[in-house]
Amino acid sequence: MNCYLLLPFMLGIPLLWPCLGATENSQTKEVQQPVGSHVRVKRGWVWNQFFVPEEMNTTSHHVGRLRSDLDNGNNSFQYKLLGAGAGSTFIIDERTGDIYAIQKLDREERSLYILRAQVIDITTGRAVEPESEFVIKVSDINDNEPKFLDEPYEAIVPEMSPEGTLVIQVTASDADDPSSGNNARLLYSLLQGQPYFSVEPTTGVIRISSKMDRELQDEYWVIIQAKDMIGQPGALSGTTSVLIKLSDVNDNKPIFKEKVNFEHQNHYGIRAKVKNHHVDEQLMKYHTEASTTFIKIQVEDVDEPPLFLLPYYIFEIFEETPQGSFVGVVSATDPDNRKSPIRYSITRSNVFNIDDNGTITTTNSLDREISAWYNLSITATEKYNIEQISSIPVYVQVLNINDHAPEFSQNYESYVCENAGSGQGLFF
Repeated sequence: MNCYLLLPFMLGIPLLWPCLGATENSQTKEVQQPVGSHVRVKRGWVWNQFFVPEEMNTTSHHVGRLRSDLDNGNNSFQYKLLGAGAGSTFIIDERTGDIYAIQKLDREERSLYILRAQVIDITTGRAVEPESEFVIKVSDINDNEPKFLDEPYEAIVPEMSPEGTLVIQVTASDADDPSSGNNARLLYSLLQGQPYFSVEPTTGVIRISSKMDRELQDEYWVIIQAKDMIGQPGALSGTTSVLIKLSDVNDNKPIFKEKVNFEHQNHYGIRAKVKNHHVDEQLMKYHTEASTTFIKIQVEDVDEPPLFLLPYYIFEIFEETPQGSFVGVVSATDPDNRKSPIRYSITRSNVFNIDDNGTITTTNSLDREISAWYNLSITATEKYNIEQISSIPVYVQVLNINDHAPEFSQNYESYVCENAGSGQGLFF
């Protein structure tokens, strides 16, 4: 072995080796550190890792202390701070080596500062230790709300899609430090859109939770909220809106815009035209013109119930008319071609009667002072098919006649004094 390689050890000159531990190298004293802290020892410099919280409102926040292990506390050493931020953002106590932050810091603007330190023996003016570089990290606080990146959001999904169908994924970003607790851990929730949509809490994926019919509603607005700190108390939040449109699927059979009537028209002719708008370029020459065809629609006859000429009837009759007096006539016809005869009936009435011609008569004398109005229900039934029935309301007003003499409301007893003169009043 080359003996020259052992010369530094033989002379007692320590090698410089930075480490994280509780003891220094041969030139440093043992440093008592709190549990969980880390110590860096380099060229006789001793310091803890430096952290300063962002957004501190104090004018002078103590960051930490750096020192030389040669400093015996006799105030013969002067500490200096160099680099970007020295003197403006951070200052150092020249006697003790204590470092202070004198400005409010924003981690999102700058997360760390790389500075240099010098220590000078003021008696000689010479450097005691070589200039050393160290880092001050800005620790995060939860001061940024989540923000959605790709607004506005819009998605299209086919109508009647089954539950669980993927619609769209929304993504929010939080500028806070993702390695600092839960400050940047997001939780998604649905503020508007139930019961048709749901959102996965950790991914922001929106899915269908209930089938939707485009013919009833063709678009929906969904509001999604993102909360940091996984939704814990004190969390900040942001929201976004998602417009979800339903595309049409062939789920409705053709219908007539108006009701067809066999008796008015028993067949229709329709000419239809069709053209394919999604054709391969190689086949485009065969699809230049639309194809047409003629469709003949035959209307089948169905047995329809009787149809009254009016939706309701109002008749008048004087009171005290004799039994069998005429009240009025209702009329209904069979709308079908066979024109079935009609039978009429009155539901639950012992005061009126109706014959097969629809003529209404009285069965008893009427008294307006007992009942001034009668509400009847007249039913028309086809003779050829008694299941075909229609009903309408009929209102009968009983008119007054002068058939009552005036009556006093009570019996009166009067008194008069004997020997009363002419014109003298009576007493009641």
